Amino acid sequence: MAWAANDYLVKIPEKLELVARVRYHSKAYLNLLQRDEAYRALRESQHELVNNNTRLAALNQELQTALSQVQQLQGLFPICSYCKKIRDDQNYWEQIDHYIARHSAAQFSHGVCPDCYEKFARPDLDRAAAERKLEIEQHGSVGRRRH
Repeated sequence: MAWAANDYLVKIPEKLELVARVRYHSKAYLNLLQRDEAYRALRESQHELVNNNTRLAALNQELQTALSQVQQLQGLFPICSYCKKIRDDQNYWEQIDHYIARHSAAQFSHGVCPDCYEKFARPDLDRAAAERKLEIEQHGSVGRRRH
């Protein structure tokens, strides 16, 4: 910034005039400093605003992508108290895992919980083992029957 003289003294001033001029120019200098600080703060604020807007736009895009992948099941589902099949709009009863897979992006893997293992799987396995044992005792080996 170029500085130029805008006030000068032609004679030795009186004390009152000198004090008035110094105060006047000091206020102008302080105003200049305040203005420069305000411009600097404004530039910093604008830079921060641009960065925040860029971040928000990226987050908004992520949310839109996530939202497009969401399918939400809601409402009241008629479900059988015994077999846990769900009745659909066409009055057709289907397995709950099939129903949810058709109406959402959910996928299922199947396993057997400990209670069902004891109630269903173990008796089936025990029965199959007993049948195999009986067959071995009666025929001598599994898979080869004597005629």
